[in-house]
Amino acid sequence: MGPNGNGVEDEITDALVGGSLYERLRVQRTDVFGGSIPRKLAAQSGLLVVLAFVLPITAAFPAQVRALFPAGDPTTASPQIMLLGVLGLALLVGSGAVLACLEYTRLRLEPGLTESQIRALLNWEEVTSLFGLGAGGAVVVLTDGFTLLGLGGIEVVRVYVQQAPRGAFTASGTGISVVAVATTALCSAVVLYTASRHLLVVGDLRSH
Repeated sequence: MGPNGNGVEDEITDALVGGSLYERLRVQRTDVFGGSIPRKLAAQSGLLVVLAFVLPITAAFPAQVRALFPAGDPTTASPQIMLLGVLGLALLVGSGAVLACLEYTRLRLEPGLTESQIRALLNWEEVTSLFGLGAGGAVVVLTDGFTLLGLGGIEVVRVYVQQAPRGAFTASGTGISVVAVATTALCSAVVLYTASRHLLVVGDLRSH
């Protein structure tokens, strides 16, 4: 690990000196979201954990804010903001599945991949990362950000609702609850992190 406390430089050096053609081509690219696929899967797992925080956030709403929801329980309610959470789930889980498939394909076919095939895989990886880490990450931040408004108290929520009558806290009518979104996000985070570690181990074994 380098003196700056992260292993990015070491990873690049290792790839350029002793890495496969895929690894050399990957580190030479200037993608918005660099790093290996296992690293990206771990990052997306972290974003899913952040999304799951909507549950403890809503559970901590003040009593007056809780009273706005059916049965006074915002965690079992289905507010509009959870539709944004579902979008974040879809982006992170869907892109995570594609990234895992790309890495599995690369590990299975290497070293027989040609340079053009590797570049095609890297292009797919870049686009998928934009959907997952880029769009998915932004959606997670928005979801948690709007949910945090509830912690500001009833006056903050009332001002927000006056400005946006069909905003984050109004009923969506879909039945998708805060608990459902948070639970799915947490389970998906475990799956992506497990896939990340598995692919990392398989990659290390193949390189030795």
